[in-house]
Amino acid sequence: MSTVDTLTLKQLKTILERTAGEADWGQREAECRDMLQSSSTQPELANYLTELNLLGKKRLASPRKPLLFSEFIRFGTDGNRASFEAAYFERRENLSLWTMLYLAEQDEAVQREWLEALQNLIWEICNEYTWVLPAHVGLYVNEYPDNIWNRPLPPRDNVDLFTAETAFALAEVVTMLQERLHPWVTDRVWTEINKRVFVVYYGDPAPQNWEMKTNNWPAVCAAGAGGAALYGERDSEKLAGMIWRTLQSLRAHLSGFDEDGATPEGVMYWQYGFGYYVYFAELLKRRTRGEIDLLDGEKIARISRFSLACILSQGQTVNFSDAPSYAELSKGLFAKLCESVSGMYNPAEPLRVDGLSRCWIAFSRNAFWTLSAVPSKQAAVTQPTEGQRLPLREDYHFKGHQWVISKRLTGGKLAVFAAKGGSNSEPHNHNDLGHFIIHVDGTSTLADLGAGEYTRQYFQPQYRYGTWLAGSKGHSVPMIDGQGQPHGNEYCAEELLYEQEGAAVRYSLDLTKAYSCSNLSRLVRSFEWLSEGDECTLKLRDKVNFQNVPASFEEVFISAVEPAGSEGAIQLDQLLLSYDQALWQLSWEQHEVSLIHGAKRFFWRLSFQPRELKSEMSAEFHFHINRPNKPN
Repeated sequence: MSTVDTLTLKQLKTILERTAGEADWGQREAECRDMLQSSSTQPELANYLTELNLLGKKRLASPRKPLLFSEFIRFGTDGNRASFEAAYFERRENLSLWTMLYLAEQDEAVQREWLEALQNLIWEICNEYTWVLPAHVGLYVNEYPDNIWNRPLPPRDNVDLFTAETAFALAEVVTMLQERLHPWVTDRVWTEINKRVFVVYYGDPAPQNWEMKTNNWPAVCAAGAGGAALYGERDSEKLAGMIWRTLQSLRAHLSGFDEDGATPEGVMYWQYGFGYYVYFAELLKRRTRGEIDLLDGEKIARISRFSLACILSQGQTVNFSDAPSYAELSKGLFAKLCESVSGMYNPAEPLRVDGLSRCWIAFSRNAFWTLSAVPSKQAAVTQPTEGQRLPLREDYHFKGHQWVISKRLTGGKLAVFAAKGGSNSEPHNHNDLGHFIIHVDGTSTLADLGAGEYTRQYFQPQYRYGTWLAGSKGHSVPMIDGQGQPHGNEYCAEELLYEQEGAAVRYSLDLTKAYSCSNLSRLVRSFEWLSEGDECTLKLRDKVNFQNVPASFEEVFISAVEPAGSEGAIQLDQLLLSYDQALWQLSWEQHEVSLIHGAKRFFWRLSFQPRELKSEMSAEFHFHINRPNKPN
C-alpha cells in the first residue's frame, strides 16, 4: 500500500491503470439511499431529515437571489464581500439540501420534483460568470488586491477555494445521478469543469497562488480539483499527471503542520483544509481499491489528534488567529478518523442541517460517514458525557508553532490554560505573541476575540493590524511606548522553557523580537500553571529591560466578562485576578467588535500601568480559579 510519503509518479500511474474500469467506485446513489433509509428510524437521523425537508421546501418556494454585477463589484469599490457571497453560497447550500432530499425520498413523484429543482439549479450554477469569489479574483497578481478592479479587462481566471468546492460537488452529484439527469445537464457540467478548473489548473504550467502556500488553501483547492478529476478523467495516463500535481499541493498542506501535528490556523481551519485532504484521500482509496491510502502514517495521526487538544467545554475551542470561539465540528469527519487513528474520539454534536451545507462534499460526508461509522470503533472512542470524559490532566506542547495547551479537571469541570508564541506572519495572523487564554467551565474568561468581519480591508496589513481583533491592542500582550507588535516574520518569539512536572506546567517566551522598539533590551514572559485538588492558578511574570526609561508600558488582559472588585483583587466571573496595587494602576474599558459573518461581541480591556516607570521592571499577576458561586 502506498502512502502520501512513499507514493511515486510511476507507482501512481501503474496503480491507476491497473484499477481503471472499476464500476461504481465513487459515491453511489443506491448506497446513499440505503444508508438514509436503513437509519431513518434513528432519532438523530429522523430529526435531521425532518429539519432538512422543512428547510429544503422553504428554499424551493422562495425566489432565488440573482448574482448581480453591482454586488460582485463591491469588493473592489468598498471592500464588502458579504452581499454577493450570501446569494452565491445559497445556491451551493441548495445543491446540498436538494440532493440529500432527493436521495432520502422514497415517493417517486416527489423524487421527480427534487430532481427538476436540482437540474435547474445546476444549470444556474453553470451559467455563472465565474465560480471565483470576488475576494479571490486576480489572486496571482503581485499587487493583489490592488490593481485588479481598475483594469479595462478582468484578470485571467484562477482556481480558488470555492471554484474547487463547486467543481468537486458538481462532479460527484452528476456522476452519482447520471442515469436520472438530462444528459445535456451532465454534459454542461463537465464542459464548465473542464473550462474553469482542468484547463486553468492542470492545463497551465503557471503556478496557482495557493500552490506556494502551506495553509488550508492548497488542501481545499487541490482536493477539489483532484476529486473532480477522479470522477471525470477516464484516461488513466492523463489522470496520473493530474493527480500527481494534486499531490504536490496536498504535501505542501501537510508541511504546514508542525511535527506534533499543530496548525497555527486553529481547529476550524484544520477541519476545512485537512477535512478536504481526508475527503480526497478516501475517494482516491476507493478509486484504487485501497492500494493508495493517504491517511496512513504517524504524522497524519498527529494532525488528526491536534483537533482534540483544541476542544474545550460546551463547544468552545482554543481559538488563536482567525478562529471562532465556538466550533461546529463535522461528526462524520471525526467518525472516519476514529476508524484509522488511535486515540481519537468523536466530540461533535448531533447532525445539523445548517452545518457544513455550503458544499455537498463536506455536507454529505458529515451525514454518510456518521451513518456508516464502524460501531466497534465508535463505541470505543465516542466521547461520553462531559462530566465523565474529562481527564484529570492533559498537557500539549506543539513545539514547531509554539503552542501550549494544559487542561485540568477541577470540581468536575474543565479549566484550561493555553498560550502561544510563533511569529507575526502566520496564516490568518494576529500580532499576538505571548497571548494566552484561560477557560473555565464553558467560558473562555481570558479570551481571544476571534476573527474580524472578512472584507478587503481586513486582509490588508495597514488596516488589519489597527483593529482590535488582529492587532496587539486586542490581545493579552504588553504595549510598549503605546505601540503593539508589528506584522512580519522577523517579529517572533523564542521559547526558553517548557516544563511539565506533575500537575505543574511552566512555559517561558523571550518576546524581545516581537517588538520594533529600539529602546527595548529584553522582554521575557513566563507562565506557571498550577493545580491542586479543585483549585487552579496561573502565575504570569513579565520581566522587561530598557536602555532608557520608556515613555509608557502597559500590561493588557482581554476579558470576556465584566470585571468587578477593588484594587488588588478583581473578579472575572469564576476567575480572581490579583496583583500588587502599590506597583500597578488598573483601569478598564468596554468595547464592541464586529466578528466574521457580522456577529457582535462585547469585551473588557483591562489596562495595568506602572505607578513608576523604570528601565527595569517586573510584573506579576495571579489568575486563580476560585468559583465564587461555590460554597466555602
